[in-house]
Amino acid sequence: MNVCVFPVAAVLLSLPVAHAGAKPPLLLAAVVLIAVLAGVVVYRRGPRRARFVQVIRRWVRRVGGAQGPGGTLPAGPTRDTALVMPDISGYTRFLRHRQFAEVNAQHLITELLQAIIAAAAPTLTAAKVEGDAVLLYAPLEGRHARSPEQVADAVSALIRAFYQRRDALEHSNLCCCESCCDLDGLDLKAVVHRGPVTAYRLARFTELSGMPVIVTHRLLKNSVRTPRYLLVSEPAKALVPRFAGDGTATVEHFEDVGAVGCTLYTFDRADIAPAEPRRRASRPRGAVARRPPGEIG
Repeated sequence: MNVCVFPVAAVLLSLPVAHAGAKPPLLLAAVVLIAVLAGVVVYRRGPRRARFVQVIRRWVRRVGGAQGPGGTLPAGPTRDTALVMPDISGYTRFLRHRQFAEVNAQHLITELLQAIIAAAAPTLTAAKVEGDAVLLYAPLEGRHARSPEQVADAVSALIRAFYQRRDALEHSNLCCCESCCDLDGLDLKAVVHRGPVTAYRLARFTELSGMPVIVTHRLLKNSVRTPRYLLVSEPAKALVPRFAGDGTATVEHFEDVGAVGCTLYTFDRADIAPAEPRRRASRPRGAVARRPPGEIG
């Protein structure tokens, strides 16, 4: 019996049930039985064992996808992708000299990052958390494409969520450690870029590859000296949120990627959402005084 029976059997098994006639379960059972019997017959013919194993392995690879030696699987072709990277300003200062409040400080940062990721979903997907920053992305073409308007609204939502969560933590927190007293020294900056990106699977993670990913990271190392802003590259100018208003044209220069044309949007807290009333819980006498916003993290 020829090993071509197996590809034929696999094709028959993949056909919709509607084509099986009046008794689809019976037909499927017959196909499975034929495939099993054929496998037994072919495998028992010694000289053809290697050929049999090769055919089975080839079809398993076709069904499961090509897998590299490191366990990598392609997650999709290269697509036009929106890249958004919010970064918490003041993170370095927030953690510095806080050996006894480090756990509290990291908990507060985690709460803020979670608020950003939740507000960006489902339009933007979190690819990676990098300390005080998170890389978000959204395909702009293909089956699961997002529109520029959706991305712009998601950027606005994540910025608003950051400040709302920061205010909520500040108003409801009774802790008097340095970290909890200095929450209002944290701000948010974000960069937005766009370009062809390839997504691939590495173990349980989806990784992003492409020059736009590198440029997005470089844009965080910019020349802007204000702790609260939105920096949008020229390719991503259609992704600007409505609250941003008029921006200032600027060019960022990097040794490895060259010049990148951008528009800088600065904003006030009131531009994002009305500030909640300041109803901070009373602190014990002798609590650490709150520090004014300092250097950029």
